[in-house]
Amino acid sequence: MNSTLVCVTCGKAFHSSCATRDWKERVKLLGKTKLICADHGGQYPVADLTDNGDEKEVEIVYLKLLMDVLKSKNKILKENNPLLREKVGNLEERIKKAEKESKSEVKEKAINNIDKIESEDLINKLLNTGVLTGDWTVNGLYDATNPDKESSDNALPWTEVVHRKGQNQKTKAKLLKSVRPEPLRGSNNSVTVLKPAIRMSFLFVSGFSPEVTCEAVLNYLKECGLNDYVTCGRMKTKEKYKISFKLAVPLNV
Repeated sequence: MNSTLVCVTCGKAFHSSCATRDWKERVKLLGKTKLICADHGGQYPVADLTDNGDEKEVEIVYLKLLMDVLKSKNKILKENNPLLREKVGNLEERIKKAEKESKSEVKEKAINNIDKIESEDLINKLLNTGVLTGDWTVNGLYDATNPDKESSDNALPWTEVVHRKGQNQKTKAKLLKSVRPEPLRGSNNSVTVLKPAIRMSFLFVSGFSPEVTCEAVLNYLKECGLNDYVTCGRMKTKEKYKISFKLAVPLNV
């Protein structure tokens, strides 16, 4: 017997002594140089072939084994072909649908952009020609001082724009920017002029005894030459035996 035996199903090589001694339960000899191992999951041949067996019978068994393998592979292919065709068909449908949706989306965006431009041009044209002026000017749109005014008089104007697709869209008319409001008038009909807020810097001092007052703090600041614009206020604290003060210093001076 040769020193190497090769499995006809998986191509594994076995030493002759190992195949006949250690692997005797798991291999089937097919002549002097071939065998069948149990790892491939098939069945052993029915014929009991040894080294003294007929070579023709060995070849017949080998051919039958190959035929069985081919039949099993062919069966698997036949079973998987319908599934593969179905998957390929689904993929083709999804690709066509995605391409169609992308084209329609691009076309719809282009149409919407054209409609938007035409709508803005129409509104600007109406505003420039004075068509959208008259009874509903800026001053006559809404009278806040007369809430009992009829709703029709206070209603905001609407502009109807017809799109290319036949859909009508109502939009509120564009209003002019409001002018600067007049100064506030008090009850005595006097004009109150609003002044800009003064930027202040605040300092917080604490740890004084309860008998210290705001006047004492201001007198101390006056001695230091800082009492011209500084204001002082006493703060509420949880600890009654510690008094805190808030000093406000204007930055604009």
